[in-house]
Amino acid sequence: MAFANLTATLLAAGCSFDDIVDVTTFHTDPENQFETITAVKNEIFKQRPYPNWTAVGVNWLAGFDFEIKVIARIPSRPSASVSRRNPPTMWDMASVGFSHISVTEPGRLAFLSGQVAWRPSGEAAPKDIAGQAKIASANLAAALKELEASPQDIVMLRVYVVDATTEAFQQVLPALHELVGNAMPSITTIGVQALYTPEIMVEIEMVVRLP
Repeated sequence: MAFANLTATLLAAGCSFDDIVDVTTFHTDPENQFETITAVKNEIFKQRPYPNWTAVGVNWLAGFDFEIKVIARIPSRPSASVSRRNPPTMWDMASVGFSHISVTEPGRLAFLSGQVAWRPSGEAAPKDIAGQAKIASANLAAALKELEASPQDIVMLRVYVVDATTEAFQQVLPALHELVGNAMPSITTIGVQALYTPEIMVEIEMVVRLP
């Protein structure tokens, strides 16, 4: 089903599996899932050149056992900003304030390191997920200002939550919505065993199109 959704996403973006450059798959049980995923992969990518592929074992996804993320090239189209697409053939991601597809035209991109609940003052991180997400999002907002960019220029967010559950991610959402407003960027959420230091529970990466 994930690959079927990916097919719909690629079609909506105006490209195909032949345009995929890089694949990352996230698995909650990689050892037992590997054979099945490989069989499906071989049906889709039947001949060389194959795209890059990275498989990551995780302890939580947003209610699923498997998730796939790709980078694909698409035909260039005149545009001054990032465009968002949520095709009706896919589940309604717009209902939670994000998009399945974010399209940016050729130009400069900024790749931001993962931001956590660390402040310039050196003050200790809050002990709750919501508080940490708010500070991490504020750091990303500061980076947007430094880049002279806006939430509309955000292409992609990737959110890592330690020992994540659906309830834990719900605590992160308010800070993310405050950061992105009505921009609705693409997003991936990943549950992990640990982050850089034991007290850090949330980390957020961001890709931004430079104006």
